[in-house]
Amino acid sequence: MKIAQPINKIAIILALVSFLIGTSLLLLYIFHITYIERSTLRHIGLNYIRIAFLVNIIYLAFLIINAIFFSKDTKENLITILFFLLNIPITLIYIQIA
Repeated sequence: MKIAQPINKIAIILALVSFLIGTSLLLLYIFHITYIERSTLRHIGLNYIRIAFLVNIIYLAFLIINAIFFSKDTKENLITILFFLLNIPITLIYIQIA
């Protein structure tokens, strides 16, 4: 699917980057790859979740506003919003693991 709106392209990149950073932090925590203590990694991970939540919720608001004003691209907007929201259950699973 070709993405026409720049805001949707940025949203997909933001969702992927959020996912990759969160996954990297979880893998560092699970496999204890670094010399950082696990409690410190947990603290970093929880702070990352807080920051990512704020950034993503603000961008989600922009996406919803964009979907309202650019209703001709409804399918693209809804797919982008759904893709963006996929990080929520993934984050909840990661919190349960850690």
